[in-house]
Amino acid sequence: MHFPNDVTSDSDGNAYVSDSFAGVVYKVDADGNAEIFAQGDLLTAQGFGPNGIEVVNDEFLLLAVTANATLIKIPLDDPTNMSEVALPEALGGDGLLLHPNGDLLMVAPSPDGNELIALRSDDNWESATIVDRQPAPGATTAALRGDAVYAVNAHLGELFGDGASVAAFEINRIDLALDAAAASAGDAANGQSLFVTNCSVCHNADSEATLVGPGLLGISERAATRVEGLSAEAYIRQSILEPGAFVVEGFPPAMPATFGAMFTDEQIDDLVAYLKSL
Repeated sequence: MHFPNDVTSDSDGNAYVSDSFAGVVYKVDADGNAEIFAQGDLLTAQGFGPNGIEVVNDEFLLLAVTANATLIKIPLDDPTNMSEVALPEALGGDGLLLHPNGDLLMVAPSPDGNELIALRSDDNWESATIVDRQPAPGATTAALRGDAVYAVNAHLGELFGDGASVAAFEINRIDLALDAAAASAGDAANGQSLFVTNCSVCHNADSEATLVGPGLLGISERAATRVEGLSAEAYIRQSILEPGAFVVEGFPPAMPATFGAMFTDEQIDDLVAYLKSL
Protein backbone atom coordinates (compact mmCIF):
# COMPACT_ATOMS: atom_id res chain seq x y z
CA MET A 1 0.00 0.00 0.00
CA HIS A 2 1.05 3.57 -0.62
CA PHE A 3 0.17 6.88 1.01
CA PRO A 4 2.28 9.78 -0.32
CA ASN A 5 1.97 12.29 2.48
CA ASP A 6 4.31 15.27 2.61
CA VAL A 7 6.75 16.96 0.24
CA THR A 8 9.77 19.25 0.42
CA SER A 9 12.36 20.38 -2.12
CA ASP A 10 16.00 21.37 -2.43
CA SER A 11 17.55 24.29 -4.30
CA ASP A 12 18.19 22.12 -7.38
CA GLY A 13 14.47 21.56 -7.84
CA ASN A 14 14.39 17.99 -6.55
CA ALA A 15 11.27 17.06 -4.60
CA TYR A 16 11.29 14.56 -1.73
CA VAL A 17 8.00 12.82 -0.89
CA SER A 18 7.28 10.74 2.20
CA ASP A 19 5.14 7.60 1.84
CA SER A 20 3.51 6.79 5.17
CA PHE A 21 2.42 3.25 4.28
CA ALA A 22 5.29 2.05 2.08
CA GLY A 23 7.95 3.29 4.52
CA VAL A 24 10.04 5.09 1.91
CA VAL A 25 11.02 8.54 0.68
CA TYR A 26 10.82 9.22 -3.04
CA LYS A 27 12.96 11.67 -4.97
CA VAL A 28 11.48 13.38 -8.03
CA ASP A 29 13.90 15.43 -10.11
CA ALA A 30 13.09 18.61 -12.02
CA ASP A 31 12.28 16.57 -15.14
CA GLY A 32 9.72 14.45 -13.30
CA ASN A 33 11.86 11.32 -12.96
CA ALA A 34 11.03 9.48 -9.73
CA GLU A 35 12.97 6.95 -7.70
CA ILE A 36 13.07 5.54 -4.20
CA PHE A 37 15.54 7.77 -2.39
CA ALA A 38 15.55 6.30 1.12
CA GLN A 39 14.25 3.15 2.77
CA GLY A 40 15.28 0.86 5.60
CA ASP A 41 14.60 -0.19 9.16
CA LEU A 42 14.47 3.37 10.51
CA LEU A 43 11.61 4.16 8.12
CA THR A 44 9.66 0.94 8.71
CA ALA A 45 6.73 1.24 11.11
CA GLN A 46 3.69 -0.68 12.27
CA GLY A 47 1.07 1.85 11.27
CA PHE A 48 1.65 5.39 10.05
CA GLY A 49 5.30 5.70 9.08
CA PRO A 50 7.20 8.47 7.24
CA ASN A 51 5.26 11.69 7.54
CA GLY A 52 6.43 15.32 7.82
CA ILE A 53 9.61 16.07 5.88
CA GLU A 54 11.93 19.09 5.52
CA VAL A 55 15.19 19.84 3.68
CA VAL A 56 17.79 21.54 5.91
CA ASN A 57 20.50 23.70 4.30
CA ASP A 58 20.51 21.50 1.19
CA GLU A 59 22.46 18.98 3.29
CA PHE A 60 19.95 16.53 4.71
CA LEU A 61 16.30 15.70 5.26
CA LEU A 62 14.56 15.65 8.61
CA LEU A 63 11.72 13.12 8.57
CA ALA A 64 9.12 12.33 11.24
CA VAL A 65 8.21 8.64 11.48
CA THR A 66 4.93 8.90 13.33
CA ALA A 67 4.26 5.38 14.64
CA ASN A 68 7.87 5.01 15.81
CA ALA A 69 7.81 8.45 17.50
CA THR A 70 11.20 9.22 15.94
CA LEU A 71 12.88 11.95 13.93
CA ILE A 72 15.27 10.73 11.23
CA LYS A 73 18.16 12.60 9.61
CA ILE A 74 18.84 11.54 6.00
CA PRO A 75 21.93 12.99 4.25
CA LEU A 76 21.17 14.07 0.69
CA ASP A 77 24.54 12.83 -0.55
CA ASP A 78 24.25 9.41 1.13
CA PRO A 79 20.72 8.45 2.20
CA THR A 80 21.92 5.02 3.35
CA ASN A 81 23.77 6.82 6.17
CA MET A 82 20.54 7.92 7.86
CA SER A 83 20.39 8.20 11.65
CA GLU A 84 17.89 8.82 14.42
CA VAL A 85 17.98 12.27 16.00
CA ALA A 86 18.31 11.96 19.79
CA LEU A 87 15.22 13.61 21.30
CA PRO A 88 14.42 14.28 24.98
CA GLU A 89 11.21 12.25 24.65
CA ALA A 90 9.34 10.14 22.12
CA LEU A 91 7.53 12.43 19.67
CA GLY A 92 5.10 10.96 17.15
CA GLY A 93 5.46 13.85 14.77
CA ASP A 94 3.07 14.69 11.98
CA GLY A 95 3.79 17.88 10.02
CA LEU A 96 7.24 19.51 10.15
CA LEU A 97 8.10 23.13 9.46
CA LEU A 98 11.53 24.78 9.44
CA HIS A 99 11.44 28.16 11.18
CA PRO A 100 13.59 31.01 9.77
CA ASN A 101 15.69 30.93 12.95
CA GLY A 102 16.67 27.30 12.34
CA ASP A 103 14.30 25.66 14.82
CA LEU A 104 12.18 22.74 13.65
CA LEU A 105 8.47 23.03 14.40
CA MET A 106 6.69 19.70 14.81
CA VAL A 107 2.97 19.06 15.10
CA ALA A 108 2.53 16.07 17.39
CA PRO A 109 -0.27 14.37 19.35
CA SER A 110 -0.54 14.89 23.08
CA PRO A 111 -2.88 13.57 25.81
CA ASP A 112 -4.87 16.81 25.65
CA GLY A 113 -4.91 17.07 21.86
CA ASN A 114 -2.31 18.02 19.29
CA GLU A 115 0.47 20.45 20.08
CA LEU A 116 3.14 22.41 18.26
CA ILE A 117 6.64 21.67 19.52
CA ALA A 118 9.73 23.77 18.74
CA LEU A 119 12.93 21.71 18.54
CA ARG A 120 16.42 23.18 18.48
CA SER A 121 19.76 21.56 17.69
CA ASP A 122 23.28 22.73 18.47
CA ASP A 123 25.02 19.80 16.77
CA ASN A 124 23.60 19.83 13.23
CA TRP A 125 20.66 17.63 14.20
CA GLU A 126 22.48 14.75 15.79
CA SER A 127 20.30 15.62 18.79
CA ALA A 128 17.70 18.23 19.67
CA THR A 129 16.03 19.83 22.67
CA ILE A 130 12.51 21.19 23.15
CA VAL A 131 12.51 24.98 23.51
CA ASP A 132 8.74 25.50 23.58
CA ARG A 133 5.46 23.68 23.09
CA GLN A 134 1.96 25.09 22.71
CA PRO A 135 -1.50 23.58 22.13
CA ALA A 136 -2.47 23.20 18.46
CA PRO A 137 -6.03 21.81 18.55
CA GLY A 138 -6.85 19.59 15.61
CA ALA A 139 -3.67 20.49 13.70
CA THR A 140 -1.75 18.10 11.49
CA THR A 141 0.69 20.65 10.06
CA ALA A 142 1.35 24.38 10.19
CA ALA A 143 2.30 27.35 8.01
CA LEU A 144 4.57 30.34 8.51
CA ARG A 145 4.10 34.01 7.72
CA GLY A 146 7.33 35.63 8.81
CA ASP A 147 7.72 34.53 12.43
CA ALA A 148 4.00 33.89 12.94
CA VAL A 149 2.81 30.27 12.94
CA TYR A 150 -0.70 29.28 11.87
CA ALA A 151 -2.47 25.92 12.05
CA VAL A 152 -5.89 24.71 10.89
CA ASN A 153 -8.24 22.87 13.22
CA ALA A 154 -10.23 20.81 10.72
CA HIS A 155 -12.07 18.87 13.48
CA LEU A 156 -10.79 15.57 12.12
CA GLY A 157 -11.73 13.81 15.34
CA GLU A 158 -15.37 14.60 14.73
CA LEU A 159 -15.16 13.65 11.07
CA PHE A 160 -13.50 10.30 11.73
CA GLY A 161 -15.40 9.68 14.95
CA ASP A 162 -18.96 9.51 13.67
CA GLY A 163 -18.51 10.25 9.98
CA ALA A 164 -20.60 13.39 10.19
CA SER A 165 -19.59 16.28 7.98
CA VAL A 166 -17.90 19.20 9.71
CA ALA A 167 -19.46 22.56 8.96
CA ALA A 168 -16.70 24.82 10.27
CA PHE A 169 -12.98 25.02 10.85
CA GLU A 170 -10.64 27.48 12.53
CA ILE A 171 -7.24 28.92 11.67
CA ASN A 172 -5.33 29.44 14.90
CA ARG A 173 -2.24 31.57 15.39
CA ILE A 174 0.19 29.80 17.70
CA ASP A 175 2.67 31.98 19.57
CA LEU A 176 5.95 30.28 20.42
CA ALA A 177 8.67 31.66 22.69
CA LEU A 178 11.64 31.38 20.35
CA ASP A 179 14.39 33.58 21.71
CA ALA A 180 16.87 35.50 19.63
CA ALA A 181 19.68 33.09 20.51
CA ALA A 182 18.54 30.89 17.67
CA ALA A 183 18.46 33.67 15.11
CA SER A 184 20.57 33.17 12.03
CA ALA A 185 24.14 34.15 12.87
CA GLY A 186 25.72 36.28 10.18
CA ASP A 187 29.02 38.10 9.77
CA ALA A 188 28.10 41.79 9.74
CA ALA A 189 31.54 42.82 8.48
CA ASN A 190 31.21 40.58 5.45
CA GLY A 191 27.65 41.82 5.04
CA GLN A 192 28.93 45.39 4.88
CA SER A 193 31.31 44.42 2.08
CA LEU A 194 28.46 42.78 0.17
CA PHE A 195 26.29 45.86 0.71
CA VAL A 196 28.94 48.28 -0.58
CA THR A 197 29.49 46.18 -3.70
CA ASN A 198 25.89 45.34 -4.52
CA CYS A 199 23.48 47.69 -2.74
CA SER A 200 25.08 51.07 -2.05
CA VAL A 201 24.32 52.46 -5.51
CA CYS A 202 20.62 52.48 -4.58
CA HIS A 203 20.59 52.71 -0.76
CA ASN A 204 22.31 54.88 1.83
CA ALA A 205 23.54 52.98 4.87
CA ASP A 206 24.53 56.02 6.95
CA SER A 207 21.33 58.05 6.61
CA GLU A 208 17.63 57.79 5.82
CA ALA A 209 18.06 59.96 2.74
CA THR A 210 16.76 58.52 -0.52
CA LEU A 211 19.02 57.51 -3.39
CA VAL A 212 16.99 55.27 -5.69
CA GLY A 213 15.51 53.35 -2.78
CA PRO A 214 15.00 54.38 0.85
CA GLY A 215 17.92 55.07 3.16
CA LEU A 216 18.53 52.20 5.54
CA LEU A 217 19.93 53.82 8.67
CA GLY A 218 17.78 52.51 11.54
CA ILE A 219 16.09 49.93 9.31
CA SER A 220 16.06 47.30 12.05
CA GLU A 221 13.77 49.43 14.22
CA ARG A 222 11.40 50.28 11.35
CA ALA A 223 11.40 46.72 10.03
CA ALA A 224 10.04 45.37 13.31
CA THR A 225 6.68 47.08 12.74
CA ARG A 226 6.46 47.37 8.96
CA VAL A 227 4.52 44.16 8.19
CA GLU A 228 2.28 42.49 10.74
CA GLY A 229 3.54 39.03 11.64
CA LEU A 230 7.10 39.68 10.44
CA SER A 231 9.98 40.27 12.82
CA ALA A 232 12.69 42.76 11.87
CA GLU A 233 14.96 39.96 10.68
CA ALA A 234 12.20 38.22 8.72
CA TYR A 235 11.18 41.49 7.05
CA ILE A 236 14.76 42.38 6.07
CA ARG A 237 15.33 38.88 4.72
CA GLN A 238 12.07 39.00 2.74
CA SER A 239 12.99 42.42 1.35
CA ILE A 240 16.22 40.96 -0.05
CA LEU A 241 14.81 37.71 -1.40
CA GLU A 242 11.28 38.83 -2.34
CA PRO A 243 11.46 42.61 -2.79
CA GLY A 244 8.04 42.75 -4.43
CA ALA A 245 6.27 41.24 -1.41
CA PHE A 246 6.12 44.64 0.30
CA VAL A 247 7.08 47.91 -1.38
CA VAL A 248 7.53 50.96 0.83
CA GLU A 249 4.95 53.61 0.03
CA GLY A 250 6.27 56.28 -2.31
CA PHE A 251 8.86 54.05 -3.97
CA PRO A 252 8.59 52.09 -7.23
CA PRO A 253 9.03 48.29 -7.24
CA ALA A 254 12.49 48.69 -8.75
CA MET A 255 14.62 46.33 -6.65
CA PRO A 256 15.70 43.23 -8.61
CA ALA A 257 14.53 39.84 -7.34
CA THR A 258 17.82 38.15 -8.18
CA PHE A 259 19.74 38.25 -4.90
CA GLY A 260 18.55 34.80 -3.83
CA ALA A 261 20.34 33.37 -6.85
CA MET A 262 23.36 35.68 -6.58
CA PHE A 263 24.17 35.06 -2.91
CA THR A 264 24.64 31.93 -0.84
CA ASP A 265 22.52 31.38 2.28
CA GLU A 266 25.52 32.41 4.38
CA GLN A 267 25.94 35.65 2.43
CA ILE A 268 22.26 36.45 2.92
CA ASP A 269 22.75 35.88 6.67
CA ASP A 270 25.76 38.23 6.57
CA LEU A 271 23.82 40.92 4.74
CA VAL A 272 20.89 40.64 7.17
CA ALA A 273 23.29 40.88 10.13
CA TYR A 274 24.82 44.07 8.69
CA LEU A 275 21.47 45.72 7.97
CA LYS A 276 20.25 44.90 11.48
CA SER A 277 23.30 46.71 12.85
CA LEU A 278 22.53 50.02 11.11
